[in-house]
Parts: sequence; structure tokens; C-alpha cells
Amino acid sequence: MGVDVGARHHIYETIGRMADEGLAVLLISSDVDEVALECDRVSVMYKGKITREFGATRGRADLIAAATGGQ
Repeated sequence: MGVDVGARHHIYETIGRMADEGLAVLLISSDVDEVALECDRVSVMYKGKITREFGATRGRADLIAAATGGQ
């Protein structure tokens, strides 16, 4: 199951407003594109442990590599 496009847009707007107000937002997702577009910082887990942490600058390939055990 997923979230339809209209609801997803509303969710992202709400998250953006909350972040703009200074609130911390934790987004957990396996969608690499969603993470790359929506997050300021990313912690990637592999086999139950955080393997890499990224700031605003990171590539999709870096996220995938970290999530699959690569360096």
C-alpha cells in the first residue's frame, strides 16, 4: 500500500511547515528519492546499525551504497 500523490504532497507541505517552525521531523523511508529530496540530514542503516550519516550534500548512489553495505 502507498500514499496517493495528493496526500503525499500534503504530507510534504506539512513536514516543511513543521521544520520551518523549528520542529525536528523524523522521516523513515526506504524510498531513496524521497529521502534525497526531503531530508536535511540522513542516517542510513544496514543490518540494524547506522552505517553512514550524510548532511545536505549526498548523492543517490551514496545513499544506496550505504544502505546495501557498500562504502
